[in-house]
Amino acid sequence: MTTAVYVADREAAERMGVAGQLRKRGFDVRTGSEFAASAEQVAAEIGEARAVCTALSQISAAVMDAAPELQLIVKSGIGVDNIDVAAACERGLPVLRAGGVNSEGPAEWVIGAAIALLRRFGAMDAAIRRGEWSDLRRSSSGLLPALTGRTLGIAGLGSIGSRLALLGRAHGMEVIAYDPYLPAEAAAASGARIVAREELFRTAGVLSLNVVLTEQTRHFVSTAELELMRPDAVLLNCSRGPVVDQAALAAALTEGEIAGAAIDVFEAEPPAADNPLFALENVLLTPHLAGCTDYGYREIGELTAELVQRFFVGEPVPRRSVASEAESLAVEPAGAVG
Repeated sequence: MTTAVYVADREAAERMGVAGQLRKRGFDVRTGSEFAASAEQVAAEIGEARAVCTALSQISAAVMDAAPELQLIVKSGIGVDNIDVAAACERGLPVLRAGGVNSEGPAEWVIGAAIALLRRFGAMDAAIRRGEWSDLRRSSSGLLPALTGRTLGIAGLGSIGSRLALLGRAHGMEVIAYDPYLPAEAAAASGARIVAREELFRTAGVLSLNVVLTEQTRHFVSTAELELMRPDAVLLNCSRGPVVDQAALAAALTEGEIAGAAIDVFEAEPPAADNPLFALENVLLTPHLAGCTDYGYREIGELTAELVQRFFVGEPVPRRSVASEAESLAVEPAGAVG
């Protein structure tokens, strides 16, 4: 009998190719009907599945209780804020995630957004369309900030932060990073100079947030941190919205305490129409798409299916893919390659 797997949303099933990858491996796959499903819908559809894979759909305690055969939860992505991990632990259900892949997309977004923000691509495009070519040439020649020679600060030197460090160095930037959990050898491999938290905020000209959302990182950047930053610095966040106190950020941008911000993630998604960031010209906004590239989605889909397969044949899974452990989960030792 084949193992039943429920892929809860079309984001994972189709865009990431999870359903096709699982079928290639011999699994009996059913897919959800929505791009991102509510917990109520998932609970109604999960049935006898032994594993559930989700990108955006909500996996609550009620979903777990509605699936008597459920043995495994897999996030097709890295952030598990749409999964009740505590409830999974209480029920002995391991939660895995696609750790260690899709690093290029978010790192590329940071570099691209930093260039677009500093070079004012959006404003210049609009001005040229208004016939202001000559005015722009006179007002901006020789005054546009380059990445070369600036200091890139990275909060969180995991797979994305490490890739970003390499891209920053390739663009002629000095790279500093803050990550209290990072092994020394990993820091050396990235080429970043490890600094204290306060030095990160004081020194970075381009500050990128690449941390996971936990109670410790909620409002990692708020009023006190923004006051430490240089007035010519820009802040970029493609991690999770609540990592930044967005009311404090809007105030700092309005008062000129920092030069600009590029934001891919919001405290509430979708953001409200009266979000104060919308009224600011020194802000670049994208809709939580920094990691949503074709290349990255293929990586996520392949790894999601691999994690499900490894679990059900009893092979150990990479430790970087473990969001919560359980007795039924065999985990590779730290440093093992999976």
